Amino acid sequence: MFPCHKKKHGYGLAPFRGRYYIPRMMQFCVLGSGSGGNATIVRAGETVLLVDAGFSAARLRDKMKSAGVEPDELDAILLTHEHADHMKGVHQFTRKHAVRVYATRHTAMCVQEKAPEAPWAYFEKGQSFRIGDIVITPFPTYHDAVDPVGFKFETVQPGFHFRYGAGSRLHRGIPCHGGQPGGGIKL
Repeated sequence: MFPCHKKKHGYGLAPFRGRYYIPRMMQFCVLGSGSGGNATIVRAGETVLLVDAGFSAARLRDKMKSAGVEPDELDAILLTHEHADHMKGVHQFTRKHAVRVYATRHTAMCVQEKAPEAPWAYFEKGQSFRIGDIVITPFPTYHDAVDPVGFKFETVQPGFHFRYGAGSRLHRGIPCHGGQPGGGIKL
């Protein structure tokens, strides 16, 4: 379970396959944020995403496990841009775990030099796409990168969304979040 989502916090957790989950909610857990590496887990329903993979593969696995996520649970890795502190672990991680990497075509072209074997999928800014229980809408951000993006996440249940991108409070290290349908976290 995500360390910040314990029953004592009153989130109405229910057991699920030996873990706890928040029904019909979106969960976030920042594994790291800063020049040493960036990575965030996003979970809704049965879907688990990793936004950025800026640590070594071994360190990513350790951080994920400490957050209660097994690496093989991942449905996708989404990259915000090509800087090493956002993509350092992509190559080694995808060699050991069958997970698709999503990025803009320009970002992918930069990262593919370092991760040629990773399975890639491309998206366009402003064009929503769905992975499992999560609808992702990439939006442009300002950063010294080739084609940087942030993401708006929405559950397939209407009424909840969350934005993630360079410069957001989440990106600056607020550790974990859960949100309820009908409400929202806009950062």
